[in-house]
Amino acid sequence: MILVNYAAMAELSEAPPAVAWLIEQIEGKAAALFVTLAGVGVSLRVRSALRRGHSLAFEQRALVRRAVILFALGLVHRHFWPWDILHMYGVFLVLAAVLLRARSGVLLGLAAGVTALAVPIQMHVDYAQSEFWSLSAELGEIFFDGLFPVFPWLSFLLVGIVLGRVDLNDPKVRRPMLALCVPLIVGVEWLDAWADAATDAPLPHHPLAHWALAWPRPPTPAFALMGVAYATLIICVAIEVTQQRAQARWVVALMATGQLALTAYIAHGIAITIPTDYGYFVEGSQVWVLLYGLLFYVGCVWFAWRWRVRWRYGPVELIVRQLSAGSPAAPWGGVPLAELSELEMTKPS
Repeated sequence: MILVNYAAMAELSEAPPAVAWLIEQIEGKAAALFVTLAGVGVSLRVRSALRRGHSLAFEQRALVRRAVILFALGLVHRHFWPWDILHMYGVFLVLAAVLLRARSGVLLGLAAGVTALAVPIQMHVDYAQSEFWSLSAELGEIFFDGLFPVFPWLSFLLVGIVLGRVDLNDPKVRRPMLALCVPLIVGVEWLDAWADAATDAPLPHHPLAHWALAWPRPPTPAFALMGVAYATLIICVAIEVTQQRAQARWVVALMATGQLALTAYIAHGIAITIPTDYGYFVEGSQVWVLLYGLLFYVGCVWFAWRWRVRWRYGPVELIVRQLSAGSPAAPWGGVPLAELSELEMTKPS
């Protein structure tokens, strides 16, 4: 995600063929993984809440509160970061709250339906830029013609919810999924190569060529299938590699980084916007901006690890949690103001 976004901010820079190929290969897939992980997180959160004795309705309300906060945060963030996905997380979480009671088969069917409906929708959508604060433009951006429209990006969240219900810690479940994802990715890559050649050929094109391109803008069915396969593959590989190494320092550091993903997401936009506003990275080779992105990521891992040594939640994560869950704990520990007032009142004179 960091590499793709930083390369986009330095779009006027020259990119060596190898770098351009790398960026093209991961374009859109990082965001698909993040949305899928959001779905996994919803399932794990619900499971944890039910174990603590909370009702499903309680968790639905908590998800909606979190969705509203993320949507509002995303609208503000969009003024500084044009590729914001937080506001879409808000939309996805509201829809997830509505679908929490649905069975896994229903969710997979909805994922397929959302992806299929994207085809006729995209055939009739005008992708011209419209006024940001127009209600019709905002609804269109959310559902149809944005960077991460509900049709078909909701499918990643729905698949993630299903994955979160599956015991991926069991190798008998995880490894068959790995074995399925690999040929699926190879098949879609082959289809994408055929479609790319077909669309570059003289007219007329094959009628299915455009929809077979695994490209995120506009998101095609092939891209949705590719994104689901890649996300599932990466999740399964991550569990496979780390399951027996949970106490390893590098695993702990990466876990901490994931737990501070929201903070890192906002910080990565700031970290590239400031130098580009001053004219850095906009000319020359994109290799430098990608090295800068890698350096930023290493810094994120170090910061997250050091932060989690002292505090349970990241800076932005804690604020969202406080506002959405009504947690009684004051930021980063300590005594809430209400309790502090009571202590002052009961203190002997």
